[in-house]
Amino acid sequence: MFERMLTSIENQPTRGKLLLQKWEYMFVEQEGGTEGGTLYRVNGELLEHKEVWTFANEMGDDGWEMVGAIVLLKVNRYMMIFKRPKA
Repeated sequence: MFERMLTSIENQPTRGKLLLQKWEYMFVEQEGGTEGGTLYRVNGELLEHKEVWTFANEMGDDGWEMVGAIVLLKVNRYMMIFKRPKA
């Protein structure tokens, strides 16, 4: 079966080169709690104040998928990591 897959790939116009999906990433730092407006920095740039669930849903509407989150409890901050396919 694997040999058939390789043969099929080799017969494609790419001449044996695999086409790999490329991704772009967005790192979002959030300060404060999840209630009310919160401060966001997107890739280091100050963005705006809004609820975390509103922000995450807006990113999903724009094609971003949240793939991770890092929580820093001592400083009441966390970072969300989003990715989407490169155009």
